[in-house]
Amino acid sequence: MSNNAALVYLKKQDLFASIAIGDGTNDDSLEEGCDSYLYIDTFKFDGEFIQKDGGQLDYNSDTNEYYSNEKITEKAIQDALVFIISEDAIEYKIIKYYNH
Repeated sequence: MSNNAALVYLKKQDLFASIAIGDGTNDDSLEEGCDSYLYIDTFKFDGEFIQKDGGQLDYNSDTNEYYSNEKITEKAIQDALVFIISEDAIEYKIIKYYNH
């Protein structure tokens, strides 16, 4: 799975976030009805990256299109950010897509 992750910058929160499609490591802890997950980490940059928060957003791949055309989708990014930041309509800039 190429480009299954994205690094984004959240200007208002002054945070970087890494969002990746699950690799199967945590499949045994998924919520009922879910078959995959997004893994999210947030970082502050102060001369070096310092992890601030993280989490796992479980989802059903039949009802959520989080990977399409060989990359993680913007819907996945937006849903992950709303989940971890707890705000609606989060503004972000995609720094790069990458393979996690």
